[in-house]
Amino acid sequence: MTPIEAEKIINDYWKSIKDIGEFIKQPISDLPCSPGKIRYAHFIYGEELVKRDLLTWEIADKLAMSYSDIHDRFVEDPTPMNKKHKKYIEKLKEGVKDKNYHEIFAQRLKERLNWSIEYHNFLVEVRKSQKNG
Repeated sequence: MTPIEAEKIINDYWKSIKDIGEFIKQPISDLPCSPGKIRYAHFIYGEELVKRDLLTWEIADKLAMSYSDIHDRFVEDPTPMNKKHKKYIEKLKEGVKDKNYHEIFAQRLKERLNWSIEYHNFLVEVRKSQKNG
């Protein structure tokens, strides 16, 4: 995959991210290609931006969040999780907190953060190898 192809895949992926309102998941079928190919495109594109010294903090953060969304937002069947989330929000508006769901949501945020950190660490490695090589 070339950096130009990677950029196109990422842009197509970003277009597939819809405003899903109060829901939190989208079906994988909304993606322009496989999640693996989109993740790979993030690595190719990020590496190219580092090599050309075009990577800003803003772009790095956007790519890292985008990378974490692939892992978190897109699932085979979003309906069960979206229903749970909608029910949680409705109860929260009534002042009722669901501790179990809150723990699931906290775990989800932790996983998103880990994916984002993984991508940032990759960019740092590329930068270091470029300076050393």
